[in-house]
Amino acid sequence: MSNGSLETNKPTEVIKTVGPAEILKVAGDVEPGTWTQRAGMRLAVGVGALAAFVTIAILVNWYRMLPQLPQISASTAPEVAQAAINNYKALNLEARDTAIQLFEAFVLRAIVPVFTSIVGFVLGVQAAAKEK
Repeated sequence: MSNGSLETNKPTEVIKTVGPAEILKVAGDVEPGTWTQRAGMRLAVGVGALAAFVTIAILVNWYRMLPQLPQISASTAPEVAQAAINNYKALNLEARDTAIQLFEAFVLRAIVPVFTSIVGFVLGVQAAAKEK
């Protein structure tokens, strides 16, 4: 770069696109899962998607429940301003607590145990198949 020109970095390796067939050749004997494993995985994906959907719905509900910031001007009496701030804090806490309770009730207590049971089943079937 002594003459003021910019040097460019030229790649020394060529990037090659590899298809699934070539990956399977390199990986060796990769057998597709059994019908039970595939069904369990589909069920796990469905339950995981349900958990994501419910979580998003709870977040949207929480956002809609958030109170608006109180409009306090310089001419507002201190007692009125303090009452508006306290009301805002109480409503904000109520919205947060409602969202947390919904998340705990639907996701943590209902969906997550079902999801972990399904994944445990799939992994158990997989381990049992390897032992045979």
